[in-house]
Amino acid sequence: MVSVIWKKRALPIYWLLLSKKGSSNFYEQVATIRPILRLLKEYKLVVIGDREYRSTAFVLWLTKKKIFFILRLNKNTKIKPRYKKYQSLDSLDIKPGSRVLYSKVLVTEENKQDRFNVVIY
Repeated sequence: MVSVIWKKRALPIYWLLLSKKGSSNFYEQVATIRPILRLLKEYKLVVIGDREYRSTAFVLWLTKKKIFFILRLNKNTKIKPRYKKYQSLDSLDIKPGSRVLYSKVLVTEENKQDRFNVVIY
């Protein structure tokens, strides 16, 4: 589903019904968002996604389209800050209620070139 946020409300404007249970894949996610990109091409867009949108391919597609994004990651997602080894988010010593920014890190071991900012809250 794609929604537009207006005055603190999410208004659904487009969706696809899938003939399966479980998470959508990269192709289904792109098929859902592509018509909206054409419709709202004059606006700066931000994609906000839950853990279902953790695909490296989807993130790279958004980056190529110059679309900003905020995606929730699974706690077992691995990141690699510069000059450090890969470590899963749940292995980091983060106390409840604290906020930490990891700038320009590799996200997942599949992606070895594109760096992103990761905020842990």
